[in-house]
Amino acid sequence: MAKRSAVVGDSVSPGLMDLKRIHQFVILAETLNFRRAAERLNMAQPPLSVSIQKLEEELGTKLFVRGAGGVSLTQSGQAILNEARQLLFHGSQLRETAKGVRDGTGGTLQVGFVGSTTYGLLQRLLPLFRAEYPGVELVLREATSVGILQQAIGRRADKTHLQSPSRPVAHTLGSFAELACMKQ
Repeated sequence: MAKRSAVVGDSVSPGLMDLKRIHQFVILAETLNFRRAAERLNMAQPPLSVSIQKLEEELGTKLFVRGAGGVSLTQSGQAILNEARQLLFHGSQLRETAKGVRDGTGGTLQVGFVGSTTYGLLQRLLPLFRAEYPGVELVLREATSVGILQQAIGRRADKTHLQSPSRPVAHTLGSFAELACMKQ
């Protein structure tokens, strides 16, 4: 039996499984009926059968016993069902994480600041920011003005807060909200 390869970026990954097939396996395992599983998946029964056969080929084992009264899970099918569910959950989490970073509601935001310029300001704004953007991890880095500039130039900070000697710089919650959008 030949191993299937899938292209991921510029590399080839042997035996990479399709999450769609894993999803179809889980639905069939839950219904134990090809017709009902196909209905739940909004697809025809023959392509579902072909997809399950391909998954069985990829795994090198039968997952279902097919009979006149329907299907039942083999020992291998029972053994991998929980793992398949976890794989689908983690695939969903991966999509949500990527979406959060893309939309500015997730990911990491690194903020560099000079301590003397933020007295009381961060303590007021951070709870508001975290309430508005609970999926954004804030990394706060206090440094000197020179250190802050070096962080900004070296892209070690996504946003910095400095104060000029003649005029303090103050950020509002709106400015902090813009921080999440700038992270994209």
